[in-house]
Amino acid sequence: MYDINYDRVAGIIRIVVEGFWDVATAESFAADTNRALLDARASGRPVLVLSDARKFAVQSPDVAAVFGRMEEMQGRLRDRMAMAVGSMLTRMQGERAVAGSTTRFFATPEDAEAWLLGKDGAP
Repeated sequence: MYDINYDRVAGIIRIVVEGFWDVATAESFAADTNRALLDARASGRPVLVLSDARKFAVQSPDVAAVFGRMEEMQGRLRDRMAMAVGSMLTRMQGERAVAGSTTRFFATPEDAEAWLLGKDGAP
């Protein structure tokens, strides 16, 4: 349902999320993501997150609430997050969860990574 890896060479936390989750899965994901963010923060490098959510379903309100709390706690631990999403509805749900943050949404992981690394011409 999810995979989290810290690519130390690129300095990117790479996340893949799939499917429809229950609250327990979302809470486990939040804890695992927090550990990865703290590990990356300890490196002294900018904390960059690339999330491939192209196969992630629109979630229930209870799971979306977990993501909202997660954003409140973890938003300050990262510098930038790029999400590749598969549908406009998933993008809209994600934008509500991270409104006003340093997160951007893309159609492909390649575009998302280019933005994270400043290779797309965007600030």
